[in-house]
Amino acid sequence: MPAVEAKPLFLRDIDKSTLQCEVVPSSLSDRFDLSVFDPWTKIVHRQGGEHLLLTNGFQALRLDICGGTITSGPAYLSYRIMGVQDATPAARTILQLAHLARTHTFSHSVFPIEQRAERWITALRVHDALAEGATHQDIARSLYTLGSSGRWRVESPSYRLRVQRLAAAARRCAQASPALWFH
Repeated sequence: MPAVEAKPLFLRDIDKSTLQCEVVPSSLSDRFDLSVFDPWTKIVHRQGGEHLLLTNGFQALRLDICGGTITSGPAYLSYRIMGVQDATPAARTILQLAHLARTHTFSHSVFPIEQRAERWITALRVHDALAEGATHQDIARSLYTLGSSGRWRVESPSYRLRVQRLAAAARRCAQASPALWFH
C-alpha cells in the first residue's frame, strides 16, 4: 500500500490536536456530513466512542466522538475543550474542521504539511521491509537509485548510512507501545 493511502490513527495522548466532540440533537442545519469525505475517512469503534481520522494522505484531522455517533448521517457537533493546554491545538482543529466542512479541501494554509512526514513514511517502509526479511542492501536499492555492483557499501557509503539510520528509527518506532495507536 502506498504511504499516502495509509491511515494510521494515533490515540489522543499522542496526537494532541485530536478534538473531542459529542453528537447532540439539534434542529439547526449547521451539521457535519461525514459522507462527503468517504475516501478520506477511517473510523475505529471502541468502547466509549468513535475515533475518526480524515486524511488525504498528507494532511489529517482527528476527532474523538465521545457521545452519539457520527456515522448515522449529518451530525451537529458539540466540542469539548478542557483546560488551558488543550485550548490551542483544539481551537486549531476546530478551525480546520470548519474549513474542511465548508470547502471540502485540505488547504495548505489551514493544514500545514508536517515537514518530517516524508522521513516518517520512509521509516515505516523500512520497518515493513525489515519485517519481510529484506537486507539493508535490498532496502537501499529499493529506495535509491544504486548500481548493481555487489560492493554497494564501498561505492555508496552515504546510502548505507542513510539506511542504517532509517532502520534504527524504524526499530525505535516499533518498540513504542502498541497502545499508542488504533488498528
